[in-house]
Parts: sequence; structure tokens; C-alpha cells
Amino acid sequence: MIHHYVNLVCWATISLSFDETRDKVWLDAISSRFLVRLFRKDAAYRPGTKALSELLPRDELCTGWFFITARPLQNMPTATQVTLPFLPDSADMKVPQSILSVVESLPFGSRIAIGVSSPKQNRIAVQLHKLRPDLDYHCFGAALFNLEDTDRDRRDAARLSGSGMEWVSFLRRSPRRTLLKIRATLFEIGKIIAVPSVRKQFRDFSMMCEPRISHGVSQPPEG
Repeated sequence: MIHHYVNLVCWATISLSFDETRDKVWLDAISSRFLVRLFRKDAAYRPGTKALSELLPRDELCTGWFFITARPLQNMPTATQVTLPFLPDSADMKVPQSILSVVESLPFGSRIAIGVSSPKQNRIAVQLHKLRPDLDYHCFGAALFNLEDTDRDRRDAARLSGSGMEWVSFLRRSPRRTLLKIRATLFEIGKIIAVPSVRKQFRDFSMMCEPRISHGVSQPPEG
């Protein structure tokens, strides 16, 4: 299974490649949550930061997890991670054989956390799933690097998780990347509102999102 934590930067890519037998789509950003509510009220808001804190408690070892990241994760065993070489983000992007070989050797039932930009990480997960459909994939993006935070940063992240204000911590950590992401998000909002064909595609995407109560994830009714 692939768990996509989706914001407005990558929603279109997810909608074009969605496979209900393979993909779980979770709303990652307050902007995507707001727009999806125009078409349905029961979609789950589950940011990657929140899922990360639930699935990878910081006071426990990350047993059964393997990490694919843009740079090495500090304080994490080297045997449980691999750094992805630079790959141009495109529909025909190919995961290097070196990465495929590592994933192919993982024990049955392992879980893979991917921490690169979207939609590149989502394309990577799809390719890896073809190789090892028995594994669980989580496209955490930059949220994965919360594992490196100090105790104070962890407390701050816990307060922001699920609040819709996670971008504040990302802005502090990576201002240029975050500002570019905000600009891309505003551009997508404009297209969804102003272009009928894009709005229809987004409405279809909203129906792909997981409901508020699914696989143990429970959220209070909105309204």
C-alpha cells in the first residue's frame, strides 16, 4: 500500500496515477483540506507530520522501517537508510537500480518512509510498489526530517501538527523551499477556482481521498 500525504503541489499527479487497490490519499495541507470540502465534507485531514508522530514515536526504535531520503538522516543507523541521487522530476523518471536492489532485499512487510519532494516521491513509491507490492510506503516528504529535531523542536512540532500551521516550522527550517511551495500552492488554488476543467479534475480527486474514519484514523465531524 502507498500512503500519499497530499498538498496542492502534487494533487494533479496523484489524481492521474491513482489506483484504489494500491493508494491511500490523505490530505496533508490546510489549503487542500479547504478546497476538498467544497466537494465533500468527510475527507480525512491527516498531515504527514501527524502520521509521522503516530507511526514513528521518537522514544522508540524505528524497527521495521527503511528510509529513502534526499540527504542522510542524522542519528539514524546507516543500514536503515539510503540517499537518493538527484533525479529530474518527470513522468518517465526511473529509480536507479542501486535503490531497487536495496528495496528488493528488504524483509517481507517492511515499511518504507520516503523523504524527498512531491510529486517525485510519489512517482518513486509507485515504481517501488511494482517491485515489492508487499511493502508499505509512506510519502512523508520534508516531514520526515522532524526525526532529527531537538526536544524543543519536537514539542513545537507536536503543537503545530494537525493545526494547519505546520508550514511555520518548515519556513524556519527551509525558508526558500517553503516560499516556493507557498507560491506553487497559490498558483494551484487559482487554477482550481478559475479553470473549469481543472476544477472538475480536482472534484474527481476529492473523491479519491480517505474518509475521516478509516484504518483506525478517527476525526471529529466538521461543521
